[in-house]
Amino acid sequence: MKKSLFFMPILTLLFVLTGCATAPQLIKNEPYNHKISRVFNSDFEHTWATIIKVMEAYPITTIEKDSGILLTDWVQGTSPLYLRKLFVPLAQRVTKKAVGIYFAQLSPNVVYIVHALENGPAYESGIRSQDIIVSCNGKQVRKTTDFQLAVSGKTKFTVLRPGTNTLIQFEVQPRKITFDYAYVPIKTRYKLNVRVTKVSQDTTEVKIINYEEADFGRQTQYGWQSNYQVIETSTLREKILLDEIKSQLSGRSSNE
Repeated sequence: MKKSLFFMPILTLLFVLTGCATAPQLIKNEPYNHKISRVFNSDFEHTWATIIKVMEAYPITTIEKDSGILLTDWVQGTSPLYLRKLFVPLAQRVTKKAVGIYFAQLSPNVVYIVHALENGPAYESGIRSQDIIVSCNGKQVRKTTDFQLAVSGKTKFTVLRPGTNTLIQFEVQPRKITFDYAYVPIKTRYKLNVRVTKVSQDTTEVKIINYEEADFGRQTQYGWQSNYQVIETSTLREKILLDEIKSQLSGRSSNE
C-alpha cells in the first residue's frame, strides 16, 4: 500500500508531462460552439443557389428554401490538439527532411496548414498557419492524400490566405528539421447549420453555426470505445466557407 502511494505522484507527473492531461481543456458545454455571419450584396435567390453549389460536397440532410435553412449530417474531420513543446516526450521528437508544416483536412474539399514551424523552410518562404493549400506543383489539393502525393523535392505551393481571398505562390526546398509533435490531430465530427435571411431586396445575410465534437476515446471492459465530447474550435472552417460563397457571388460583403 505504501509503495502504491509512493508511485502515485510520479504517475500523475508523467501523465501531465506527456500532455495527456490537456485534452479536457478543449471541452465546451455550449450546444453550438461557434456562430459566424456575413451580409452579402446579393439577392436571396442568387445567394441561396450559390450556397447549394458551394456546399455540394457536404452530406446535406435538410434543405428548406422557404425558411432559409440548410443542415448537414455529421462530417468526419480532424482538430489539432495542442500540446506545449515542454510537455512533449523526447522520444517523440524526430529529425527528417521536410518542408516543416503540420496539415489536416478542414472540410470535405479543403486542406489547411495547422502549423508552420518557425524553423522550417515553409515558414521562411512565407507560408503561415491557417493558409489553405490549393495546389502543390500544379496539382490540385482537396484531400490530405493529394498533398502527400504532390510534395516531392522543391515544391511550389499555391495557398489561399483566409480573409484576403488572394492566391499566393511560394517555392519551398525541404531540408532536415526537428519535429517535436507539438500539434497532434485528433478525430472529430461536426455539423453545420446554415441560415440564410433576406435583409433587403439586394442584400442577404448568411449565418453558419458549427457544432463540433472530438473523440477522446475511453477504455471500457468491452474494449476501446468512442467518447465524443463538444470541443472549442476556431472559426476558420466557417470563414473559409463564407469566403468561398463571396468568391462565387463575385461581390463584396457589405460589412467588410
